[in-house]
Amino acid sequence: MPAGYPSAPEQDSKVPIDLAPEDQEEGLRIKPTLQEMEEADRKESARLAKEEADKKAMEEADRKAAKEEADRKEGERLAKEKADRKAAQEEADRKAAKEEGDRKAAKQEADRKAAKQEADRKAAKTNPVARCTNPLTAELSLANNSCVMEATELLAVLSVVAPPANGTERAALRLSVVIDTSGSMNGEKLRLVGQTMLYMLRHLSSRDALGLIEYGTTVRVAAPMMFVMQLAVAVWRRP
Repeated sequence: MPAGYPSAPEQDSKVPIDLAPEDQEEGLRIKPTLQEMEEADRKESARLAKEEADKKAMEEADRKAAKEEADRKEGERLAKEKADRKAAQEEADRKAAKEEGDRKAAKQEADRKAAKQEADRKAAKTNPVARCTNPLTAELSLANNSCVMEATELLAVLSVVAPPANGTERAALRLSVVIDTSGSMNGEKLRLVGQTMLYMLRHLSSRDALGLIEYGTTVRVAAPMMFVMQLAVAVWRRP
C-alpha cells in the first residue's frame, strides 16, 4: 500500500460479522461445498501419494527381482565354469593315468621280452639244443600209395620245412641248385623239379643269390651265381 494511506484495521476472526439473511443463506450453502472440496483435495493427495508409494514399491520390487535374476544367472555361470573346469581336470587326470598305465605296461612288456631273451641266451650257452626253439620239420610223401611187400624201387619226396623267423630279418642266401637233366628225369620227375624251383624262387628275396648246375651225361653251369632279380631277367631274355 502506498505511503500515507491509513492501513485497514485488523479484523478479529472471532468477531461476528453481521450479514444479511440472503448472505447468511449463501454462506451456509457455500460452506459444505468448500469442505467437500477440501476433502476431495485431501483424498486426491492421499491417492497420489499412495500411487507414488506403490510405484516406488513396484520399482524397488522390479529392481530386486532383476538383481536376483542377475545373481542367479551369475551363480549358474560360475557353477558351470567350475563344473567345466572340474570335468576338464578329471579328463586330463584320466588321460594322464591311462598314458602312465600304458607306459608302465609297455615297459613291463619290454622288460619281460628282454628277460626272456636273456634267459634264452643263457640257456643256449649251457644247452645247445635249447638254441632251436622251433626245430626243422620234415614231410615225406610217397609217389605210390600202394603197400610194397617186396624189395623194389621206392619213390618218395622229402620236404624240409624251416621254422618261422619270428619277425627277424634272416641273412642273405647263396644257393647252388644242381638239377639232374638225364633221360631218367623225363616226365613227372622233371615237372616236380620245376615246381620245386618255382616254390623256392617265390620265397627268395632280392638279396639272395642263386646258381644253376645241370648234369646228365655231362655237367654244365646253366646259370652262374647271381642275384635272383638278375637271374630272372637272364631267364626271361633267354631264347
